[in-house]
Amino acid sequence: MRQHGFRNSREVGLHIRGSRHRDAQTWRIEAAAKALRAAGFEVTVDIDDQWRPTADREAVYADRVDGHDEHASNAAGRRDARQAAAHQTLDGIPAGSR
Repeated sequence: MRQHGFRNSREVGLHIRGSRHRDAQTWRIEAAAKALRAAGFEVTVDIDDQWRPTADREAVYADRVDGHDEHASNAAGRRDARQAAAHQTLDGIPAGSR
């Protein structure tokens, strides 16, 4: 499916990157369906082109931004802890001892 523009993720499964809140890329979807059918799979394509209300999209976006901020904050905390541990280890090594 990668050659048809699909990617895999743990969160959403197979998806087309950059397709959130946009019209379906039917040419990619149909090409992938055709390839799967040629490989012997039974494929049904059901595309829902209903746009979610702007307020809903913005709320989901705000939640995702909050999640990214929380992840970045946690990563910074882990980085600081690793740096402090490294400095503590280095402080225990005598300088210039031969």
